[in-house]
Amino acid sequence: TPGTIPINIAVSGRLKATNRMELYAEVTGILKTRNFNAGQSFGRGQNIASIDDSEYRAQLIAARSTFMGLISQSLADIAMDYPTEANKWQNFLQAIKPNQNLPKLPNVDNRQLKQFLSGRNILGNYYTIQSQEVRLGKYKISAPYSGTLSETSIDPGTLVRTGQKIGTFVQQGSYELEAAVTRNNLNFLKKGNKVKLKSAELDQEYVGTISRINSTINPTTQQISVFITVNGKNLKEGLYLDAMINAGTAQEAIAIIRNTLVDGKAIYTVSDKDSTLRLQPIEVISF
Repeated sequence: TPGTIPINIAVSGRLKATNRMELYAEVTGILKTRNFNAGQSFGRGQNIASIDDSEYRAQLIAARSTFMGLISQSLADIAMDYPTEANKWQNFLQAIKPNQNLPKLPNVDNRQLKQFLSGRNILGNYYTIQSQEVRLGKYKISAPYSGTLSETSIDPGTLVRTGQKIGTFVQQGSYELEAAVTRNNLNFLKKGNKVKLKSAELDQEYVGTISRINSTINPTTQQISVFITVNGKNLKEGLYLDAMINAGTAQEAIAIIRNTLVDGKAIYTVSDKDSTLRLQPIEVISF
């Protein structure tokens, strides 16, 4: 008898952290961080990795000192040719500290003064030093969120080279499971659908949500990826989970054994009147 039948889609997959970051070195130097090991946790804003910057820092201090000398040599000309700008540049010079980042450059509205500063290479040196200051910050890698080093590819105290991968940093607690579904099942799925997940290892059940659905079909499997977000304290990256997606209900439907289908589009039925066997076309809603 036709009735209302729930449509549940069974899928499975392994968990991946929603937030994960591959760590690469943008500079060369010795890794100073002693606790740079897999399983080590860091809070938001803490230094995950520190690379020795003593040589580069010394070069930057020398560049700032040279820049101070360049401005000092130009102050007399600025005071003579542009007296209204002299105090501004004198204060700028006094604010420069070799061990600190350069202060903000004074506004230059006078076109002739701007040409003078460019001719003395003051502007060029200023922006070059700013670029060096940005690069100095790359000797430290800070945690964008609280998490754990899931893997490391270098030991503390060894040389790190530019572009070298040094590890992977993941956020604990929020995970994502990628599951593959058929095109037919995709018709019943939408973002926000609730999903029941179960782990045979933990003997626990969790509730997840479909966060996004891929718009392309895998050319090899002819299936589409669905991503399920799930949170839980006992969950870990790499854990295998079975999931049951609640895709709604089918009205006026009947559930039958799949191998009773004929050519995937009909079934044999028996008439109540004369017990005649007939081939009845059907519409397949879901497998």
